[in-house]
Amino acid sequence: MASPNVEVANDFFHDCLDFLHRYRLTGDAFYAIKSKRLKLFLDLRMAAECVLKAVAAYHLAPDTSREAAIRHVERFSHKIAKLAVDTKARLEPEPWASLEPFIEKLDALPVGLRYRLDGSDFRELNEEFYYETVGSDEWLDQLYSAVKLVADSLNAKLQSHSRVISGTELLEEILKPAHNKYANKSNH
Repeated sequence: MASPNVEVANDFFHDCLDFLHRYRLTGDAFYAIKSKRLKLFLDLRMAAECVLKAVAAYHLAPDTSREAAIRHVERFSHKIAKLAVDTKARLEPEPWASLEPFIEKLDALPVGLRYRLDGSDFRELNEEFYYETVGSDEWLDQLYSAVKLVADSLNAKLQSHSRVISGTELLEEILKPAHNKYANKSNH
């Protein structure tokens, strides 16, 4: 089976793909509506965050425990700039060059924009910035392409870990105790 860091990377990678897919599915319907356009942007922002978290997890030592890999990635919270610092040297030059121009702006566009109230207030005070980023079809599409390029690059690495396993290996994996980050939390 894949090492825990690769498994965590794979989970974040697939989250990235889900956000990119949703962006493409909803783009045509949401481009013209400012409050919904913010949701479109947030799909891309979360896709960028997820792919960078996937890169961060992937490049941890293979013997890193699942718990340690999750803690490493979660310590970044939604801070794209910190993720970029951690992952810059780990990304191939072309994907990094495509994403780098977006990092500062992504970091300045808060994840709280997912709420209509926050989006309206932000747009009112940052109208010029809004229209050069979230309000620009070209900027959003270029961001999509940049995140997709990073995801494609990581996908090639993740695929190298794919293999057919024996029944014995599968049974060992199933019986092995696994870290679940919610195991010790109250369900309230």
